[in-house]
Parts: sequence; structure tokens; C-alpha cells
Amino acid sequence: MALDKHAEHEVWSVTPEDFWCFLHPPGYLNRNQGWKLHVSATPVSAPDVLERAARVLIRHRCAFKYAKGIKQIEDLVSSRADRGSGGKFITAYPNHDDHFREVIDDLHEATCGLAGPGILSDKPYRAGSLVHYRYGGFSSIEVLNTEGSYQRMLVAPDGTFITDERNAWFSPPTWAPSPLKDTPKRKDESTQSKQVKLADRFVVREAIRHSYRGGVYRALDTETGENVIIKQARPHTGADITGNDSREWMRHEAKMLDELYPLGFTPRKVMLFDYQGDQFLAEEEFTGNTLRHWCEARLKETGGEISAAAAEPMARSLIDLLAATHEQGFVLRDFNPGNIVVPEDDQPRLIDLEFLARAGDQVRNVATIGYVAPEQMTKERHSPAPDQAVDLYSLGATLLYLTTRIDPVLAEEDSPGRTYSERLAHIVRATSSTNEAVRHFAPMIIGLTAHEPDERWTLRQAREYLDAPRGRWTTEEPQPVAAGLGVAEQDRMLHDGLAHVVEMMKPDEPHLWPPIVAEGMVSDPCNVQGGAGGVLAVLNQATQVLDDAPLRRALGTATTWLDRTLPREPRVLPGLYFGRSGAAWALYDAAKAIDDEEIAERALAFAKRIPNRWFNPDITHGMSGAGTTMLHLWKATGDPEFAERVHACARAVIKAADQQQNELSWPVPAEFNSMMAGVSHHGFAHGVAGISNFLLTAGQALDCPEYIDLAIAGGRSLSKSVMWQKEAALWPTGEKGEDDEVGLTWWCSGSAGVGTFLIRLWQATGDHTYRELAEASAVAVHNERWLLSPTACHGVTGGAEFLLDLAAILDEPGYRDWAEQLAASIYARSMIRDGRLLAPNDTLNDVSLGYNTGLAGVLSFLLRLRHGGTRLWMAEDLTLPASDSSGDR
Repeated sequence: MALDKHAEHEVWSVTPEDFWCFLHPPGYLNRNQGWKLHVSATPVSAPDVLERAARVLIRHRCAFKYAKGIKQIEDLVSSRADRGSGGKFITAYPNHDDHFREVIDDLHEATCGLAGPGILSDKPYRAGSLVHYRYGGFSSIEVLNTEGSYQRMLVAPDGTFITDERNAWFSPPTWAPSPLKDTPKRKDESTQSKQVKLADRFVVREAIRHSYRGGVYRALDTETGENVIIKQARPHTGADITGNDSREWMRHEAKMLDELYPLGFTPRKVMLFDYQGDQFLAEEEFTGNTLRHWCEARLKETGGEISAAAAEPMARSLIDLLAATHEQGFVLRDFNPGNIVVPEDDQPRLIDLEFLARAGDQVRNVATIGYVAPEQMTKERHSPAPDQAVDLYSLGATLLYLTTRIDPVLAEEDSPGRTYSERLAHIVRATSSTNEAVRHFAPMIIGLTAHEPDERWTLRQAREYLDAPRGRWTTEEPQPVAAGLGVAEQDRMLHDGLAHVVEMMKPDEPHLWPPIVAEGMVSDPCNVQGGAGGVLAVLNQATQVLDDAPLRRALGTATTWLDRTLPREPRVLPGLYFGRSGAAWALYDAAKAIDDEEIAERALAFAKRIPNRWFNPDITHGMSGAGTTMLHLWKATGDPEFAERVHACARAVIKAADQQQNELSWPVPAEFNSMMAGVSHHGFAHGVAGISNFLLTAGQALDCPEYIDLAIAGGRSLSKSVMWQKEAALWPTGEKGEDDEVGLTWWCSGSAGVGTFLIRLWQATGDHTYRELAEASAVAVHNERWLLSPTACHGVTGGAEFLLDLAAILDEPGYRDWAEQLAASIYARSMIRDGRLLAPNDTLNDVSLGYNTGLAGVLSFLLRLRHGGTRLWMAEDLTLPASDSSGDR
């Protein structure tokens, strides 16, 4: 390597990690921030780029890192790469601006003529150069932001922090002048002309989406007056080891459009052209919705289900569509509800044809998770195209979506014995007991998604099945499985999940359990949402009902870790979930459970540091969350200071209320530096339901009628914003715009959270309006049990906890039965890892540990379902009796 040839007698530090390899010269002192260099490459050019660039960087004693291998480079240049990070194969860290100027020209000269994509966040050194530069952080200065995540920051000359933005355009801080002379400013996206005309013909009207590869736009064809869709392909994006890139895939798509257009079910190619160095494809725009949105609209109209009779015409059309493609000798490889458009005539058409191939053609493997055949998932990235049997599997998965709206995403397992097809068949059988359409389609769905390609139903068999008398459908229907999750399965999920939590604990690490990383930000290690606070509470909950020595030891270890870690962050945020209130709550309860009074006292002392005035009034981030915690601690200790803190939080919340035309809301002030600024929601996490629940609980406990009165006003406001789907009550977020037209069932923003408050408001007031709305919320939660991830925040678990509340408050065992059915949907999505059955996170494709975002919340629900008890984080005495089941169903 260049290090051996050019480092002379110096011993450089070489630190390989999973994705990057870091190289530092001896004596290197990493500065916090400055102008840094990026060099792009393709998978083919990367070895030469690295060799040439390394010579320059080593000669100049400039620290750098590079992506370790071909897979990493393909990820960096892929269409799905983050637009602010795409293309950055090598990053170099000059010591100062003079050093920057010494290195950049040599680096450009050394790599000139090699291939690589542009880097959107940077300025290119020269036109066509692989070398780019931007101002940013060298070592991470991470500051806890108001959302409870550690965000990379830069330090301004006046000592203030500003976000280290990784935009998809060059955007250095105003106080950081360029180290190069005579470099004209590059326009960012916000300053571009609002009207763009491509090829002197197509006037762009709007961007449909952006990606590193390029945008997809809706435009007017000025020659014909028709609307068209225009796709963009930037040079060398999507590049692979064959030397092809997104431009080649676009040319292939144009060819496919020409070949299939005469058949009448694909768009017409309008023009393939180059513009300012990028390639574009203009094609006919199909009016209508994707099949995904078509299904959502139909199921919304019917209140959650589509009949077999209504689904059959679309199923026939999908079969015909696939058959016509196959007759031309093609395999689609990516047949799914997002690549099918349904115009007003309800006759589906195909879009996005770039992955069409003939069996045996050398192709890049593609996969839309959940719709891809098992044999495609095991193929190398570059291999011969599979045969048409893969499309049969995709058709079966698409028919499942048609009849249920279930995305059949199942996480990969590392233990043998269960195929994707077997697991998918279980979902089909589980849903068929209550869904007429999937019950009738079940034999066809299961037949098309058989694990072995040669065992899948053919398209002829699928047609013959639909052509048969309806009575035959009934005779061939698979035997449904039990609707609710049996006790044995509940116990297995609890045993396996808790064992996994204990095993994953790392008490010597900065995060006790693996953190959430999103958009480059790392979650607070202590909070409830995704940190140790929430998991600790669940360990404590488990030890109350399970006689398990490893759990008790884990509880002690986690309590000690949180006690040690909690004070290290100087900024204390008030939220119950994203702030530190929930962490203090969990630490106090755990300390009492292990009989450690010193830790308990420290937890109480920390709780008294939590702010009782804050700009955000909500549960998860703000005052209502802090107030709920203070209420719990007052009940637990009797300390009057905590009662006064409850009052202080309540007064702040009341002051923040906005009542207009009999509508109550709690908007977050728009002027605050927060991603929540301007938000005004109905739901429990961020809005009226959660805030009102705090006021109701506090008012009852502290005998404050004014708190209760405002909570009742919140109930009235929520009763006016309900959205009905037959007998089901849903709520929009409360945000103005298109999103406010969508009814949701989630805990954070929807039926599960609103119902959680309304059933308690009925208890307090006796007003049956609130009970009726709560029970209608339960219908909505039950209807969508197969459509959501297992998690607590906006998944199945949040709704299941609400159903257990109803079972306890109303003494109605039917709601416990419904909760068991929600548990069954979690079980069906679960995966086997290291022999353990584990529920996935929101991706449905992996496991994480957090309370609101992962496994811990699921385990808390299962503990309560199986063993009874109180619901976490509610500061109340409502107790669900233990299940009276003593064995399996």
C-alpha cells in the first residue's frame, strides 16, 4: 500500500472500523473543525483513486479516512445514499488553511481523469474534479438538543454552537471564508430559479422526490401541452463493479418503455436527453394512484376491509399484467404495490421498468423487502437475472397487500427451520379468521409464495382458481390459526426477550444498550424513548412477577449504571420520554426495588433539578411529562416539594393553552430552536390528549378543579376532531395540511393515545360521550393490528396497552381478548435470532431495545397481559388483574 511506500520511517496510526479505515500521522492532533477535503470514486476507480490520493496525503502528512471495501463504496454512491453524504470515498483533514491549500491542488492533479460522482454537500475544486471541499467538524462536538439527541455542532467565533449541517448543497457558515481565492459562490437549492426548462422543452412544475441519483419531477411538455414525468441520473451515481451506473439503468428503462409500450400497460417514452452533464428521461405521466394508495383509499372507504368480490377484478388484472410481461420474455424482479399505477379505469399499469430483464442476463440484484422472492435475497449483488418464478412470489405478496394492506416484511432469521414462505403463510392464516377477502384468496397467496420456485402456482393456476365457482374457494381455504396469542407463546416471547435484554447490556459502555442513531444524531443514553431509563423500568416490572436470578442481577447492574451516568450530562431536559424525567422515575423505582436508599435519594435529588418551566407543554418532551413524573414521586414519597412541582408544571401548561372557537390546543411556540417549533397536535405524545391526561390526573390527586376543567375542555375539543371509519374513531395529527386529512391509530398521534385519555375522562365525569369515543378508538386499534410495527410509540404495543386499560376500567374481558389478538400480530412478525424469538422494531427488519422504539415496550405489554399490574408512566393506581389462563389455548 501507499503507506508502506511513502511514509518513509514514520509509523502512522491505522484504525480499521466496520465502514471506514482511519490513518493518522505520528503526533497528529485532531482539531475540532475546519475546511476538509472529500474525494469521490466509483467501485471500479476506487483502488486507483485510493493509491494516488494516499501518496499525496501521506507525503503532506495529512490525516484521512477511506471506505474499506467495494460494498461500502457501492453504498456511498448508490441511489439511496444520503444526499449530504453520497460519494465521499476519502475524507482528508488538513491541519490548517495553508495545509489545505498545499494538499488540494496535488490531490486534484493526482486523481485527475479518474471516475467519480459529484458530492452535493461540497464545492468541487474544479469542474469535473473528484476533489471537493466543505467546512465542517473534524472531531465530533456533540450537544444534547431539545429533542433529546446528541447533535453534531460547530463552534462560531463568538463561542455559540451552530448545527453542523450536511445539506445536499454547499452551505458553509457565513463566518467561514473560503480558503481559496476567486471561488464564485455556488447557488444552493433555496436560491435556484423557480422555473427550470430542460432541453428547451420541459418546464419543471414540481419535484416529486429527490435522491443522490437525481430528482424525479413533474413537468409540462411545451411541444404537446401534456404533463410528463422526468427522471434524472447524475454521472457515476449508482455505479457498480461492472462499470455501469444510473445512466445505464436509465437507458435500459428507456429501451424497456419502447419495447412494452405497444402492449398498452406502460408509459410512453417521450425523450431521453442530456442536460448540463446529467441524463434525463421524460415519459408519459399516468394519472391515478399507486396500487398502494389505491388500496389505502378503498380500505378507508370500507372501514378497514375490502371484500373478496371487490378485490377479485384487481387480482385478475394484476395476473394479466404479469402474464403479458412474461409473454415478452421478461422478468420484472421488482413487482410490488409501489411500482403499479391504477388510473381512474381501475386497470393497473406498470411504472419504473429499469429492473426488467430476461432470465440469465447479468444484472444488479434488487429487492423491495417483503415482496422479493427468497432466492433473490441470497443472490450476489451482481449475478444472472432469476427466472420468472420470482415474480410469482411478488404477485402473491402483492395480493396479500391488496386484501389486507399488510406489507409482508419479515426480518431475516439466523436459525434454520422457518422459511419466509412458512412465516408468510402463518400471517395469511392468522388474518383469514377475520378477513373474508384474504380467507378466499389464501390458497392462491400461499401457493404463489411457496419457498421453492418450482412449487409456486403458475399464473394459469391462479386464473383457474379465480375462475372456479366460489364454493370451491371455500373448500380450499387453509385452516385459520387462533386469533389470540396463547399463553405458551406469550411466555416464550417474554423469556426470550428478557434474556436478550440481559445479554445485550454493556455496563462498561457509554450506552448501556445499543443507541438509536437517526439522521446522524445519537439518542440520549438515559431517557425512556430509546435509552436505559425505559429498559430499566421494564426490568423492574419483570422482577416483580418473575422469580429469575439473572433478571434481578441485571436490574442491580442497570440501576447502578443509570445512577452513575445520569448526572454526567449538564443539560437536564424535562420530557417524560425524550428528556430525563422518565429516567429519574425509573431510577427511583428500581432503587427502591433493590433496597438501595442511597441511589433512591440521589434519584429524588436529580428529579428536583428537572425544569418546571419550558417552552414545550407536551408529555414526551415537555412540561406535562415532567409534571406526571413529579406526581408519581409525590405519591411515592409524600414530599411536598414534588406536589409544588406538579402545580408549577400545571400552571405552565395552563398558561400555554390556546382556546379559540371552543377548540383547545397547545402549540409549541414557533420561535423556539426546536424541531417541534410550531407543532400543534391532538395526540398523547405531543398534544391535547397527553397534556389533558396530565391535568386530569394532577387535578384528581391534588384536588384542583381548574386542572380538571381544562382537561374536560380538551376532551370536548378531541370529540370534535374525530374522524370516523364506520364504527372506528381515528384522529389526525392536528397539523394543518394534507397530513391532517389522515386518521391515525397510534399512541403518539391517534386513537390509542386519545382513547387512553378519553376513557379516564369518562371515569372522572361519567359523560358517556367519552366512553363511546374510547371504545370506538379501540375498534380502530383492533382494525389496524396487522398494519403497524410492534413498537409502543406508533405501533401495535401502544394500542394493546390501551386495550388492557379498557379491560381493567370497564371490566370487559373482550378487550383483553383483543389485546391477545394484537399480541398474535407481534408474534407473527417476530424473528428467531440466536435461538430466541424476538419482536422487531419499526423497520420490521431488526431488533432494538428501547421502550418506545423497540423490544422493551413490547415486553412491558406482554408482562401486563400475562401477569397483570399497572401501565408504566401513567402516575395512577389502575391495576389490571393477572390473566386467569394457566396453560396454552
